[in-house]
Amino acid sequence: MRKLPWIGCELLRLEYDFQDRTAVLYLHEGECVDMSSAVEFVTKIDQDARTIRTIAGNEEDTTYSRETDQEWSAKLPA
Repeated sequence: MRKLPWIGCELLRLEYDFQDRTAVLYLHEGECVDMSSAVEFVTKIDQDARTIRTIAGNEEDTTYSRETDQEWSAKLPA
C-alpha cells in the first residue's frame, strides 16, 4: 500500500457508520493524519460527518469532532 497524499499517510482500512456519522481511519503504528486533510477526505464520503477517529496500530489516536458546520476540534486520547 502507498502513502495517500490526501491524508498524508498510508490508510490501512476505513470504516464509516452512516447512522451516527462516524468514520474510523486505521493507520500503521506511529502514523498520523493531517486534521484538515482527514476532514476533507471524510466529508467527501458524507458531507454531514460528525466524528473522525484515528487508530494507529492497536492504539486509539486522535478523535476529530465537528463543533459547527465549519469548525472541527481535535482530542488526543487520555
